[in-house]
Amino acid sequence: MRARDKLTAWMKRLNGIRYERGQVVLPIMAMLTLMAILSISSLAVAAYTSQTTASFSRTRAYYIAQTGVERAKAQLKIDPDWRDGFQDVSFGGGMIESVTVQEVGGVITITGTGTYGRTKAARLEVVETVGISGGP
Repeated sequence: MRARDKLTAWMKRLNGIRYERGQVVLPIMAMLTLMAILSISSLAVAAYTSQTTASFSRTRAYYIAQTGVERAKAQLKIDPDWRDGFQDVSFGGGMIESVTVQEVGGVITITGTGTYGRTKAARLEVVETVGISGGP
């Protein structure tokens, strides 16, 4: 009987080891799943932040270009014959890259381009007639 008791004790220990090994797998799988979710979330936040920053820069560049057009309109009110335009004027953390003033057939076209950081705004055109830009 003693041999049988030893065998039974040995089987219980062996079964206990098997159960302990299985219990370790579940927490490890849970931790790996949690780490994967956190990694994917971090990548999503980084991508969103990058898009938001680019959108902000484009918006700032657009308004800087519009400021250049408004400056040209103000200059035309002072001097209706002014057609020089200007370029490379620092403004609002960016640059009014260029503003051109052209008159064709009695219509003045003012075109401004602004940059903010590495972002260049799309061209902004404002068309004014000579009578309106010169004032009443």
